[in-house]
Amino acid sequence: MRGGAHRTDTDLGQATMNDPIYERLALLLQRRYHLDPAVLSPGSTLAELGLDSMFIEELLLIMPDVFGVDTTDTPRRDLTLDQVSDWLREHGGHG
Repeated sequence: MRGGAHRTDTDLGQATMNDPIYERLALLLQRRYHLDPAVLSPGSTLAELGLDSMFIEELLLIMPDVFGVDTTDTPRRDLTLDQVSDWLREHGGHG
């Protein structure tokens, strides 16, 4: 973050709109993976965004802190961001 302030992944809850889980996921992708917000849309798949299996593994590691989800299930790369949000919600995630 600019100006010397640093925000951690657990601070991503500041973004809320219609779907707080989707907004948090989009913000995470922007900040942690330096994705341009213009390429993020609910219909974008993880694969289309260039996020590989290593991203999925890292997502599993940070999900408890960021989304409150602790699971060994793995979201597929062909899921859209909207579907990943649903997947997170189904596994007890919160925004």
